[in-house]
Amino acid sequence: MDRNLMMTWDGTGRPSPTRTPSGGAPRSLRSIRSIRSGILNRRHGRLHRGNTSSRSTVIRRRTVNPPPTRNRDRISRALDASVIARPRPSVGLAMAVRLFFKNYAVFNGRASRSEYWWVQLAFGLAYLLWIALFVVVQGFASVAALANPYSTGMPIGGFSSAAVLLILLGVLGYLAVVVPSLAITWRRFHDTDKSGAFYLLSFVPWVGGILVMILLALPSVPTAWQRWDTGILPAES
Repeated sequence: MDRNLMMTWDGTGRPSPTRTPSGGAPRSLRSIRSIRSGILNRRHGRLHRGNTSSRSTVIRRRTVNPPPTRNRDRISRALDASVIARPRPSVGLAMAVRLFFKNYAVFNGRASRSEYWWVQLAFGLAYLLWIALFVVVQGFASVAALANPYSTGMPIGGFSSAAVLLILLGVLGYLAVVVPSLAITWRRFHDTDKSGAFYLLSFVPWVGGILVMILLALPSVPTAWQRWDTGILPAES
């Protein structure tokens, strides 16, 4: 049978053979196949465009909303610390001495490094000045006693009256600053988030004083106020 023939129906109701192009499928069958392939191609194109748009949406979302990083966490922690921190003011020599006497017997609260070490510098300068005055006064008295042939020596245990007066002034000055010195040391330990009882380490022979100086030189702890700022607090100006 000829493969190029196709049975169709004519107007009389009888089948009649029709010839199709050589080597091809019937025209009606080819049209069905073309329609079917067109539908499939359109569906495939829609699916492809949908996948592409969804991928671009995911990429765009990742770009706009990146996940949190370690740097962001560090910044947030730094901001939180700056909000909760209450540092003591950084002062100069004159203000440190003023606050030293103003907070005479205040053991609560904290003292910054500048408050403490400026006061220690003032004490050192005052002690050197006292030593210099004592040496000068005692030296002049000794020279005057040697130059006077009728002198019987120093009136009080080998010291002149002026030297004795300087000794009494030194003792009174030391007694006047014992309590505020202990108080500011106590507060300086609080500023490093440590108990003021660490001052007792200074009584340990040889190394006690060195340990105390190292601890007093430590930087301030931002959150120390939460633990030590209770009761009567020291003035800041």
